[in-house]
This record gives sequence, C-alpha cells and structure tokens, in this order.
Amino acid sequence: MAIHSKKLKTLFNKHPNSHYNSKIDRKRRVLNISSKPLSDKETSALQKGLNFALALKTIPTAEIVVKVEGSVAGLSCDDKLVLRSQVSLVLQRAKAPPPNLPRSEIKALRDLRKDHSLLVISANKGNCTVVRTMTTKLSKC
Repeated sequence: MAIHSKKLKTLFNKHPNSHYNSKIDRKRRVLNISSKPLSDKETSALQKGLNFALALKTIPTAEIVVKVEGSVAGLSCDDKLVLRSQVSLVLQRAKAPPPNLPRSEIKALRDLRKDHSLLVISANKGNCTVVRTMTTKLSKC
C-alpha cells in the first residue's frame, strides 16, 4: 500500500495540472451535435448518464410475491406459511423510496423521449452521452 501511495504522490508532483488532480468536468459528459439546443434541465438529466436508474414510484409487491411463491416450492407446509407471513409483513411495512431526480428533470427526459427527431446514444469511449438528429451520419473512428 505504501508503494502505491508513493507512486501516486510522484505522479501528482510530476503533473500538477493534469487530469489526475482535476475533478470530473460534467459539462463535457453531454455532446449535442443536433440542431436543437438543449435546456439546462435536459443537460443536467443527461449528465447523470444513460445507466442512471430512476427510483420506483411504487414497490412491485405482486412481482415479489410471485417470485417468493416460486422459490418456496421445496419447503414444508409450515415453513411456507412462516415465510409467506414474513414476506407479507415486510411488504406491508415497506415504503416507496423518495424520488432521486427532480420533477423538472423527469419532465425534460420525457420531452426528449417524445421528440422523435433526436437520438440519444452513448459514445464509444469517454463515458459521454451524445444527442444527435436521426439524419446525422457519424463516421467511424
């Protein structure tokens, strides 16, 4: 561990203004090559990346119950009853998680989804989200 720390300090001292010391520039994570300008809310929502998962509005209790029923097939009747009662108790007490994205950004994502002239894709490299028109041709690099 000491060798790793020493190596990092050496790198930081050699390159004081390099990307090692800088924070992630979130503005560079969205590349708009379409003719339509993106709003601040659309850009902010896209900066989170295409793998960002929205919090569920409700807990999918029916799906959970079905999966539990499928997995208890090999248990005895008493164990099945105990497990079912515990699962139902947990599901009754469970609350939906709070939203992890503001309503304005959710609305901005819906507007982008409704606009069929735009295509939102991930770049091949660099963890960047690209917004382009459907007619734009990209050359392979």
